Amino acid sequence: MEGQEKRSHHRARALKAAKIVLNDRHSTIDCLVRDLSQGGAKLKVDNPAVLPAEFELLLESDKIIVKAAIIWRRGEYVGVQFQP
Repeated sequence: MEGQEKRSHHRARALKAAKIVLNDRHSTIDCLVRDLSQGGAKLKVDNPAVLPAEFELLLESDKIIVKAAIIWRRGEYVGVQFQP
């Protein structure tokens, strides 16, 4: 059904600074977390086309780093699913 929620976790709007961590933790790209749930996030990134399919995400205010996989890209936003 169109418009039906497909997420398995509740999402909350957010405005958190984060970093996309690449190259064995030698490079980072700044981003903003716009939505956040237990299973994933919506990120605002200046140039999402250059991002690899998988990366680590550092949630700076929470001091947490998680593995993430891109599941969609739209304009300056990407949706990621957290990986085990």
